[in-house]
Amino acid sequence: MTNFYEKYKKIRQDQKIELVDIENRTKINIKYLQAIETGDFDLIHGPYIRLFLRAYINEIGADPDVALSELSEFVLKKEGHESKEVEIVDSDKSTSKEETKEIPPPPVKKFKDISSETKRKKPNSRSTLSPNLIKGILFIVAWVVIIIVIRNITLSNGNEPTNVRTNNLIENVTNYISFEQLQAGFLEVSSQQSAIEQSLPLIVKIVTTKALGIVSIKDSTDVTSTPLISGDQKTFSFDTSLDISLHHSDGVAVFINGEKIQDIRSQQTPVQLIFYTEPKSITIKHYSEPS
Repeated sequence: MTNFYEKYKKIRQDQKIELVDIENRTKINIKYLQAIETGDFDLIHGPYIRLFLRAYINEIGADPDVALSELSEFVLKKEGHESKEVEIVDSDKSTSKEETKEIPPPPVKKFKDISSETKRKKPNSRSTLSPNLIKGILFIVAWVVIIIVIRNITLSNGNEPTNVRTNNLIENVTNYISFEQLQAGFLEVSSQQSAIEQSLPLIVKIVTTKALGIVSIKDSTDVTSTPLISGDQKTFSFDTSLDISLHHSDGVAVFINGEKIQDIRSQQTPVQLIFYTEPKSITIKHYSEPS
């Protein structure tokens, strides 16, 4: 039975559409387009699988909704098959462990010969602890245990809020704006290109006072999503080009080789920054939501 992605590859080939042409129009790296046509969806970063597939299907003139439905069915079947294999392997391992498990022999207790010491004691002498002494020892042990428990609870409570706050801040940075979403869901209100005076290599640093989601493509290869919490910063180095999508620029400062870029407006909607080393230039694009 033909897999659904092989069907779309044949549609593309029948129409004599080259993957390079799709790459140029969609700005999706050709290795991800090849992964779609071979079913290697694990090579594509999770949030972008459906976006890349939709863009690819649109380019070959097929129905993207049907393709996305087929993708979901393919993933469910794949995950179900893998879970069955894991269950079979685990059951085999548990069986082998039970078969090879041996019961260790009981420990041999060694007793001290105290017959000579008993002979030296006076007749009818008794060496026992008084009840009051036993109660005192138990009381001290109980207090030590209580103190240790209270100390551990205090330390865990002191560390938990910081970790929880940090995790919550990172989880709140979920509004990543991909380059496909910029083109499809927002209006470009301004575009400004200017030369970069700093010498190579170019280092870009982003500092934010508010939670920020960043999507970047370095040297036209890998797509990376980066969350920044309040007061955090991110540094980028690149050889030829760097394309950055910020889901907002409120409280955001961008520096290139230590010098702040002044032309970035503060706004709640996305901003795109495009850097090139040949020639050295920067393009700043501001976007707004469609009315």
